[in-house]
Parts: sequence; structure tokens; C-alpha cells
Amino acid sequence: MQIIRLVPREAGQHDQCLHVVGETQDVADIRRTEDFIAVCVTDLGRHLRRLEDDYRLAEPERLDSRLHAIVALADRIGMRQVARVGADAHHCHVVGDEPALAATLSRLMRLLTATLDEIGLTRPIS
Repeated sequence: MQIIRLVPREAGQHDQCLHVVGETQDVADIRRTEDFIAVCVTDLGRHLRRLEDDYRLAEPERLDSRLHAIVALADRIGMRQVARVGADAHHCHVVGDEPALAATLSRLMRLLTATLDEIGLTRPIS
């Protein structure tokens, strides 16, 4: 019998948010951009907190809605890898591939956690 062990390798492979400071931006624009990113990151933390519950409690409509929201928020602030993995999870959900959905959701949660940790939001917000 062969035993296979999966080792997650997401460490160091997380997204960065959009750059806030540009050459032509004034202080007000920078603050608005920072506020916008802060709101999006906070919302991503909330979605991360509830994502596992939606899956475990077999709430397909809520899971679908949550995955859409994660993809949209991540895409808005330049978190392309999070958006891509979220879209992959949504595809697995739509086609009904439960093993692939479980694996992709796990990867999405690890990736989101690593990204939120990197930018200073160490715990998902409830």
C-alpha cells in the first residue's frame, strides 16, 4: 500500500494589493484609495471567516454568492491569484465536482489567510 502525503506550498506565494501611491495622485486620492482597499480587505476577511461554514453546512446558494463576492473583491484590488483560485472553486461548485471543490476551497482559504496575514489582518473579521 502506498501512502501519499499532500504538502501545501502556498507560503510566500500570495498576492499583493494594488499600489496605492502614484506619481500623479494627490493626498486625497491616496486616502480614498487606501480606504477603498481597507474596506475590500475587511470584506475579504469576513468572507474567509464564513466560507468554510457555508461549505460544511451544505449551503450551495450562500457558497456560490460568497465565491462570487471573493472573486469580485480580489479582482478589484489586484489580487489576481486569489481571484483565479476563487473562480476555479466556483467552477468546481457549478459542475458538482466535490473532491475538486474541497481541494480548491482549501487552497483558496490558505491563500487568502496568507495574503491577509501579510498585509496585517491576522485574523478574519467576524
